[in-house]
Amino acid sequence: MSQAKPKHFVHLLLGLCWGDEGKGKVVVDLLQKVLGVAYVACIRFNGGCNAGHSVWINGVRFVTHQVPTGILVKGVKNLIGKGVKVNLMKLVAEIRELLGLGIDISSTNLFVDPAAHIVLPTHILMDKLEDEKDGKVVIGTTKNGMMPIAVSKMARRSVRIIDLLENNGLAEIITQEHIDYIDKVYRVLSQEERVAIMRELAELKFALTELSQYAN
Repeated sequence: MSQAKPKHFVHLLLGLCWGDEGKGKVVVDLLQKVLGVAYVACIRFNGGCNAGHSVWINGVRFVTHQVPTGILVKGVKNLIGKGVKVNLMKLVAEIRELLGLGIDISSTNLFVDPAAHIVLPTHILMDKLEDEKDGKVVIGTTKNGMMPIAVSKMARRSVRIIDLLENNGLAEIITQEHIDYIDKVYRVLSQEERVAIMRELAELKFALTELSQYAN
């Protein structure tokens, strides 16, 4: 008795080498039907902006950090899922760069889950302070705030895109919690540093206005 061929395919790509596996190129190859399968969507379900994916197409190098590499293939819908830790400023810059290279990006082929977690300025600062304890590099992180935002996510004490869209004040509350934690664990922040953090938080909200067309 012959088995019917599946009508739908889902391929899951996982990396075990800290983002250095070349997954981006593999994704593009799959979406270009190297296996004879026509995919309709490319979904990024976790990770952050610390690893980059370089893909060469017709002699042009494209680099993505948060945007799924499926954006490089026409006709494919791309989703940044709620498990992704999003750096809004870098995501805006990445989209602008891809647009400048002639890549078509619109609200019809790029979607950002409003439940995705946001990297706050204090996450980045905590990452830097943790990595430079006693003036020495302890871990050697990319200083993109990945460890602190992962902690916030697992502790269910993170800010999501929807929180900024609704302007519910959670971002300010959690940022202040982070500042208090930094004062106790690392060092007391100066007034200038506190002002800079709140200014960067405001910049995140401004960046979201450019991204809101994708997050709905």
